[in-house]
Amino acid sequence: RCCRLALLIVAAGCSGLAGVTVMLSLRFGTFLFTRDAEVVAAMLSPGPVVALIVFVMLYPMFLVLEGTLIAARKLRLAFVLSSLFLGCNASLFYLLRRLHCLSLGALWGASAASLLLTVAASFLVAVRVCDQVPRQDSPRSSRVRLLRRP
Repeated sequence: RCCRLALLIVAAGCSGLAGVTVMLSLRFGTFLFTRDAEVVAAMLSPGPVVALIVFVMLYPMFLVLEGTLIAARKLRLAFVLSSLFLGCNASLFYLLRRLHCLSLGALWGASAASLLLTVAASFLVAVRVCDQVPRQDSPRSSRVRLLRRP
């Protein structure tokens, strides 16, 4: 339980740091990415910015949940969830293209939506997997038991 809490704290910290970094880079550093005024205007419009920040803040959570599954030796589940993310993204991008709605905001919004779905599914799977992992005694409690044996 402590390990899960520590992972969530680290993921939340990384998510917060990533969100702040993106906000600062969009506010003060758009010239690092492009000098095109139209691209800068598209990057700074509210829709794309919110979607990008959501995506960037969710991605560390996804990585932590995927790492939890890998640590529990549930590689197939991790692969299936990564494939879910890829499949959702590909499907939404295809749909946006067919509807002639490709824009920076729509692409980031689609990515954020597919990542949100994947993070929710990964969270449910990781909680279930962690509940099934047998608990190990701490080294101290095993030493105490060894000392008490006759």
